[in-house]
Amino acid sequence: MTIREALPDAAAKTDEIMRERGFESDEDAEHLWVEALADVTNSHIQRRDQDEVRKELSFFSVQFDRGTDTLKKCIDASYVESLMWNLAAEDKKWVWPQIPENLKKAYIATWGKPSFQLL
Repeated sequence: MTIREALPDAAAKTDEIMRERGFESDEDAEHLWVEALADVTNSHIQRRDQDEVRKELSFFSVQFDRGTDTLKKCIDASYVESLMWNLAAEDKKWVWPQIPENLKKAYIATWGKPSFQLL
């Protein structure tokens, strides 16, 4: 299942972001498109839209587990690294328990353990 099939609303919002950033198509900027999709997830986190957040995180978690090395690198570098970027500590604390373990591990590998994480 493609991102556009699984997350049509998030994909449409991502397309809007990419147009605003001067890109006409995701074909030449796949990694940037996935990074912009993380921005969509971040906006859902800020609004506490739990259904959308879980749907998006779940999709990427499954793709990360089942995907090729190339896909995993894209998800890691473009989605996970941008996840929670510039969010308030309260937003990060709210979403952290909802992030699947495989994506948490990828996040920690890049950024280290979040200071807000409850032990």
